[in-house]
Amino acid sequence: MFVRVLGRLSLFLGVAFAACAPTSPATHAGRVDVRASLEGTDGGPPALEANRFRLKSSACQGYDMAPALVGNLDERALLDHLAAAKLQVKVQRARADLIYIDVLDADTVQPVRLRLAVLKSREAAGRELHEAIMQHGRGSFGFHRANLAVLAPVAPMSDALAFTLRTQLACWGVLTMAGPDEDFVVAGGYAEP
Repeated sequence: MFVRVLGRLSLFLGVAFAACAPTSPATHAGRVDVRASLEGTDGGPPALEANRFRLKSSACQGYDMAPALVGNLDERALLDHLAAAKLQVKVQRARADLIYIDVLDADTVQPVRLRLAVLKSREAAGRELHEAIMQHGRGSFGFHRANLAVLAPVAPMSDALAFTLRTQLACWGVLTMAGPDEDFVVAGGYAEP
């Protein structure tokens, strides 16, 4: 009887702790030195806390960082970026304005599913990403570029950054992450006014 109760208690505690911590083993990119690509916003070493780090300029070296301000983009903009990063993807169109993109080989434990929303304007894309991150809460992150908003799976900040650096998505779109009370943009990568 005691062993059965202990087993149930262990299962309950495991589920409770899993529900409290953002986890997504899919985003854990193994061979990425996250801290080597970051610097502290105060000039010191980076702290993995909201608004306490930024990407080093070397993290996006060789990428066109000019903002996409004219016209609207479609999923090709993201797919072309992922192809240039030599990543294999699987695409599933849910609706005309919603596409799921599974990144299959980003050195992660499992494929990582990105949710791409094609919106009418860049303001709508920024707003949609903000609202999605706030709804999903701690561990949420994503990117927006022009009229595109991309939501990634919830993950610990170090895993989210490793995935971001491996895919170079912060060089493609504005990287936004959930903070304790609000979301924040990670400086140093792609930016739009």
